[in-house]
Amino acid sequence: SLLRLLAGLDKPTQGTMNRLGVAVSHDTPLTDRLDGQVALLAQNPEHHFVASTVAEDIAWGLLRRGVGSEEAHRRSIEVANELGVGNLLARPCHQLSFGEQRRVALAGLLVVEPALLLLDEPTSGLDPVAAQELSALVERMVEQSGATCVWATHDLHSIPPRADRVVLLRSGRVVFAGEPNVGLSDEWLVKAGLSIP
Repeated sequence: SLLRLLAGLDKPTQGTMNRLGVAVSHDTPLTDRLDGQVALLAQNPEHHFVASTVAEDIAWGLLRRGVGSEEAHRRSIEVANELGVGNLLARPCHQLSFGEQRRVALAGLLVVEPALLLLDEPTSGLDPVAAQELSALVERMVEQSGATCVWATHDLHSIPPRADRVVLLRSGRVVFAGEPNVGLSDEWLVKAGLSIP
């Protein structure tokens, strides 16, 4: 729910949210909430695919923004190579493994250079090595682009080591917001229902 709200897919039922310096309230139109500055990676990467092949899918967002096909193709190849899926560009999206799907979906988001990247359980369904690789890739790409990244997870081991802020939620309420070394302590994890006392 929080990520859908931040992405602009849902609107606040009450109050106002400030996203990237712009106030969003219950009466903000969908077209204003979907301003092209935010990208959301859902738990199931298959939900992202809108084209037949990996190359077409990664370039899709750029083409919709009016980027020329040659430039879109060039930038798609760049991002695909960065994420280790450059060798998959000609493959049909439905023939990818789950880990490949996750990387291709992420490439389709990163290629449009969002200011805010929202990741919903990005390492879910990946083995520990693939999860660590994905985490490192996301960190590197976010650092290069200067984007802000919100990483939502129940898996405390998947939290990127360079995270600079942790927000713990329980039953829709903020239990803790602050430094990771404090928020990820046993005391706060127990309060958030993420650890056993």
